[in-house]
Amino acid sequence: MSGIEVAGLVLGAFPILLNCLDYYRKGFAPLGEWWSFRNSFVAFVDDIRHQMMRYNENMVRLLDPIVPDSKSLEALVRDPKDPRWGDRSLDDPLRHRLASEYDRYFRIVGRMHEYMGSLERLLQIEHGKVLRDNPHGSDVLRPELTTRL
Repeated sequence: MSGIEVAGLVLGAFPILLNCLDYYRKGFAPLGEWWSFRNSFVAFVDDIRHQMMRYNENMVRLLDPIVPDSKSLEALVRDPKDPRWGDRSLDDPLRHRLASEYDRYFRIVGRMHEYMGSLERLLQIEHGKVLRDNPHGSDVLRPELTTRL
């Protein structure tokens, strides 16, 4: 898997994580200690949103000189399933743009991908959906498509 493919995967993991966190928030609402938990949870979700914003800004800055027009760039950053993330057409321009920092940059992106995977496992997220009760069974819930708290 190329570095740019991993970058696209990380881009797609943020909204999934936020949607699933919203699912968990709804499940914890009836708890007696909700207020304390809620404050910590909201801060955690805000941190994730902040990281998503920074990552998206970083992708725009990185790809702006490479992707020919702003609409195409916006579409690429907005859609983690855009075929350009996997077709290797961005590899050489990125290697040239990042020069000696190319390997380090994609090591960092690779670690981010690992952390997203760890969070997904911790929150029992598979294929963008929260598993309920049976992590290997068919009782899968799809969280609402919202990232609001």
